[in-house]
Amino acid sequence: MSTAVPRVLRHSAWPTVAWVFVAVAPVVLVWSAATSLAGAIPVRYGLVAAGVTGSLLSTVLLVRLALVLPHGPCRGAGMLGMGALCGAVGLLAAPAAPHGWRMRVLAAAFVVAAVLYLAGLLLLPGTAADWRARMRRVLDGLGIGVSLFFAAWLLVIVPLAGSGPGPAGPRAMLAVVVWLVASASATSAMLVTVRAYRYRRSALLCGAGVVLALVGHALLVVLLLVRAAPPVLFAAVGGMVLGPVLVWLGAARSGVRTDPPHPAQEAGTFAGMPLLSVPVALAIVGTVYHLATVGSFGTYSAALGVLVVLTVAARESFAVLDVRRYATELASQEARFRSIVSGSTDVTMLLDESLVVRWQSPAAARRLGLSDADVLGRGFPALFHPEDAPTLAEALRGLLVDPPDEPVLVAARIRDGFGNWRHTESTAADHRAEPAVGGLVVHLRDVGERREMERTLDRMTFTDPLTGLPNRRALLRSLAELRERPGPDPWRGSVLVLDLDGLKAVNDARGHEVGDAVLVEVARRLRDSLAPDHLVARLGGDEFAVLTAESAASARATAGRLLTALAEPYLLDGGRTFLAASVGVAEYAPAATPDELLAGADLAMRRAKAQGSNRIERYDEKLEFQLLRRSLLAAELPGADRRGELDLLYQPIVSVPDRRAVAAEALIRWRHPQLGTVLPDEFVPIAEEAGLIAAVGGWALHQACRRLAAWRAEGRDVRVAVNVSAAQLCQPDFVAEVAAVLDAHDVPADTLIVEVGEEDVVADVQKSVTALAGLRALGVRTALDDFGTGHTSLTYLRRLPVDILKADRALVAEPTAHGGPVAPLADVVVRLGERLGMTVVAEGVETEEQLAALVAAGCDAAQGYLFSRPVPAEHAEAFFDLYADGVPPDQSTVDI
Repeated sequence: MSTAVPRVLRHSAWPTVAWVFVAVAPVVLVWSAATSLAGAIPVRYGLVAAGVTGSLLSTVLLVRLALVLPHGPCRGAGMLGMGALCGAVGLLAAPAAPHGWRMRVLAAAFVVAAVLYLAGLLLLPGTAADWRARMRRVLDGLGIGVSLFFAAWLLVIVPLAGSGPGPAGPRAMLAVVVWLVASASATSAMLVTVRAYRYRRSALLCGAGVVLALVGHALLVVLLLVRAAPPVLFAAVGGMVLGPVLVWLGAARSGVRTDPPHPAQEAGTFAGMPLLSVPVALAIVGTVYHLATVGSFGTYSAALGVLVVLTVAARESFAVLDVRRYATELASQEARFRSIVSGSTDVTMLLDESLVVRWQSPAAARRLGLSDADVLGRGFPALFHPEDAPTLAEALRGLLVDPPDEPVLVAARIRDGFGNWRHTESTAADHRAEPAVGGLVVHLRDVGERREMERTLDRMTFTDPLTGLPNRRALLRSLAELRERPGPDPWRGSVLVLDLDGLKAVNDARGHEVGDAVLVEVARRLRDSLAPDHLVARLGGDEFAVLTAESAASARATAGRLLTALAEPYLLDGGRTFLAASVGVAEYAPAATPDELLAGADLAMRRAKAQGSNRIERYDEKLEFQLLRRSLLAAELPGADRRGELDLLYQPIVSVPDRRAVAAEALIRWRHPQLGTVLPDEFVPIAEEAGLIAAVGGWALHQACRRLAAWRAEGRDVRVAVNVSAAQLCQPDFVAEVAAVLDAHDVPADTLIVEVGEEDVVADVQKSVTALAGLRALGVRTALDDFGTGHTSLTYLRRLPVDILKADRALVAEPTAHGGPVAPLADVVVRLGERLGMTVVAEGVETEEQLAALVAAGCDAAQGYLFSRPVPAEHAEAFFDLYADGVPPDQSTVDI
């Protein structure tokens, strides 16, 4: 049962049924009037049939609507339906009542219907905000209705009744009551309707329907009392029928919503109600006129006069309560406002249209030391710094001329009560439209601490703490600002990147404190050597940069002056030291970003450093290609071993006396899918920077030992040499890793040769000695590669636990000069190796003449294109098999 009723009420056929009901009501009204006036049925039956049918149909529609509205059941729509039902009940009950009570029953039904109609209007959504507003509507309506009725009674009805105190008798009293209730309820309904703040169009329909139903019902009662003609009676019943239909149409539609008014505006007071004042004035005029013409009041007149006084007094009492309540709320709001303003850290000021200060909050004295005497009556811009006042005044005048949607924010310095300038931010808003304000409201806050914190943070973020120079972030920011500066001509200039040579040796020999002192001196020399418009920055470590507006050619000359200044000796405790530098120059291009420009200069500096100290290189398109290629390699190097892109080639090492193959050097190659073969000289530095050298070097070590194990299993008595970078050699677990690889592939330790470059050893001699000693302890043979190209001193060479000395091709392939001998330094290297107990291997042998010189010098072994290029393992195996016995076979071989 509980679910069946909602299903019935929400059935899809209801819209059609509703319009059928709406159409049936007037049809029944017309039919009843026609048949009654034609004499087919009695008039009283026709009135009952028309009124009851229309009222019942409207009741059904309104009650059903009250139960199925989207926002939930609506008491207002239900009350309106009950009002229509009371009209129908009155029409049905009146004929059945005793003869003397019929009109009283009909009048009582009207009074109850009026109360229900008015309550329904007040309970509709949007007609009143709360119960106070509803009471205010009712009292206003009663006052207006009673006053108007009293004025009409004295000015119209009493004169029509002739001389004397006015109409008398029960029928007259009933008519007076009905018209009084009709007047009060109709005016209340109209007042509720015009003051509805939401669904205003729907409220107008509902109010019009209620007024029509009430007037029709009241007319019917009064006309029956005066025994009016039947056509007029059916016209009154028509109001009872059509009024509820309009009520349903209004309640069923959704009008345009408006925002609720402010309570003070919505409520009003007795003094502010001209609609009530006019009817009361008419009542007073009627009273004076009646006293002048009649001279005495009848019972009804006196009662109506007392009722007017009571309704006005009730409305006045309620208005007094409203005033007290609003005064209490206003006092509490003002107290809250004062506590908020006085406790706020912001200073609030009120300015008139001339920008003169008319009021300031107590925080002005507490926060800024400004008393009212210092501020009030003065122009607001006059309180601020002369440099900031014009901007502040312009912003405030713009606010007065064209107020924006958002408050105006202006930063300016204000002189406080102690004569100091304080950094402030002012937020101004236009409140001239508010009568209680009538000007500009400015909220002023002290931002001095925040500004100081911002400056401190800026220094920490964009300044190098050691030298006081701008850092990398500051340089990039300056480049971005110059790149984006407005104007028809773009900025032109260059960036220089300097890298010091020799600072690491100072740190190692004398400590980092001395090294920091050298960096401070370098920064001073750079500043002193440049014009004030040049920007000098420290990029980090021993790298500096200079931003200049000069062209690349002029910047190159500037770089020369800087190299000269930096080359001067540095006086330190305990002696002097000398530093060199390498400089890269990159000229600005509009398409280049600040990072790209700095990267170009850095790349040029690295090329200068690679070619020697005290050199200057300029960035060009070739370097751009190298930069892009390097970026591509750095991005794709991770995972190259897993993708099968790495490969090992082998170059045989032969015994010089008989060319017998005694070993092979494993040389790693990267078979890049797009770039082709990439040599280790290019991708090994990238692997070191990216932290991938352990993975790449470990892969090469495993592959070389796996191939060595296979060769030994096939009966080939050879060794394999593997190149190791300095970063890989100095890893703490490198020796343990080599031991694990040898054990995994079951390779004798003395068949593996670990080669390390001369430059790599010099980079960190102590760690290199430790690692090489550990390898020798395992039984692994060690070799010093590329000997003759670096700066290894004889002292370092004696300390290094190295078994093999590999002479660089620059010592072997040296051409004859003026008919001199081939490779004149070969015998020197061989003798040095003999004195140190090292086997000497010559690299880069390409001609028979070079080989003959090596034989004459007594060199042990050699490798080079004369014997074989780096080849795959299968080709190296063929070479081993071809030269297994050597050429000629009777010479002894050397063991490397």
